[in-house]
Amino acid sequence: MNAAAREGADEYSREEADFPESAGLQRLLPALLLAAGLAGAALLVIADLSTLYEVRAGAAHISSVSSGDQHNYALLLIGLASLPMLVGSARGSRPAAAAVTGFGLLALILILIAGDLHDIHSTGVAGDLFERATAGPRSGFYEETAGLALLLVAGGGGLVLNGPRR
Repeated sequence: MNAAAREGADEYSREEADFPESAGLQRLLPALLLAAGLAGAALLVIADLSTLYEVRAGAAHISSVSSGDQHNYALLLIGLASLPMLVGSARGSRPAAAAVTGFGLLALILILIAGDLHDIHSTGVAGDLFERATAGPRSGFYEETAGLALLLVAGGGGLVLNGPRR
C-alpha cells in the first residue's frame, strides 16, 4: 500500500479560515482606534485650556490653576503632535503607533512629574485668611486623564494591529 494515497488532496489544517465577520472587524478596528486617538488628542488640547484644580478655604474661592499654566501648554503640543501619528497608525504604520503610545506615556509622566496628582489633593493654610484650604480637581484633570488613556489605547491597539505579519 502506498501511504501517499491515503492522504487527502488538500491540507486544511494549515490554511487560515476566511470568515466574513473577521474582514469587517479588521476594517472597523483601525477606525475605532483612530477615533479613540482623535478623541484623546482633543481631550488633551481641551484640558490645557481648562481649569486643573481649584483652591478653596471653606466657602471662599482662593485660586484656580489651569492645566496650561501647570504644564506650560505641553499637553496642547502633545495632542497636536499626535494627530499625524494617529493617521499613520490607522494606515498601518507600526512606528506611528509606537509614537502615539509614546505621546500617551509622555502625557502620563508629565502629569506625574508636574505633580497634578499631588496638587489636586493638597491642603494647607490659605495666605492671609489663616484658614485651612483644600484643593480639588476640576474638569481639566479628568480631561487630561481620559485623553492620555485614550492615546495609550489607540497606540497600544495600533501596535498590536500593525504587528509583524506571520
